[in-house]
Amino acid sequence: GRRLPLLIGVALTVSATAASLALPPTVTSFLAARTVAGFGAGGALNSGFLPAVEWSPPSHRLLCKTCTSTLG
Repeated sequence: GRRLPLLIGVALTVSATAASLALPPTVTSFLAARTVAGFGAGGALNSGFLPAVEWSPPSHRLLCKTCTSTLG
């Protein structure tokens, strides 16, 4: 259930970042690609948070939440 959104977010981030580097150097195309990359990164961070908390032992879950909440 969480794997597909995580993979889509990572793929979106990577492809939009590559597009921001490969497109003709206009401000509009760069900003559009970076905006899409930002949405992909947000989806990847939010989708990756739950498996990280589930796979950590109960005594380390608060630390995992603290470290990942500062990223997103």
